Amino acid sequence: MIGRVDMEGIRDVQKALRAVDKDLPKQLRAAGNTAAQIVVDAARSRASTRLERRAGRSLKVSSQQRSVAVSLGGRGFPEAFGAEFGADDFRLRTRRSGRYIGYRQFKPWRGSGAGAGYFFYPAIRAKQPEVLRVYLQEVDWLVAAAGLG
Repeated sequence: MIGRVDMEGIRDVQKALRAVDKDLPKQLRAAGNTAAQIVVDAARSRASTRLERRAGRSLKVSSQQRSVAVSLGGRGFPEAFGAEFGADDFRLRTRRSGRYIGYRQFKPWRGSGAGAGYFFYPAIRAKQPEVLRVYLQEVDWLVAAAGLG
């Protein structure tokens, strides 16, 4: 999974915030949303084709107190993964003439390695340090505001 970061001690932070005020841990979710939005904005700005821009509009941030995710596609836009990763050159042969009718709805497939993706995964790779910095700043601010550190 690309872009996954496990934070040691986040449960302890959540418990300490809850001890101060039961509503404070909910602010962890807002911190995650702020950080994840950086990836969404970067991915949308990297989208270069009409199909990619449409796929970029399908990016959604979802979060809980201790986790955050950005999803692509969904029921409203099943072609989003083709826009992100590309596809092999599909060719169809007609029955009558035997000729090939080629079509290329997506860009060429980029593979599944370190260079995969056209707009979303490159944004994750490029923005990961900034996302971590912003999230940690938000958590630090929250802990300080609660008088815990």
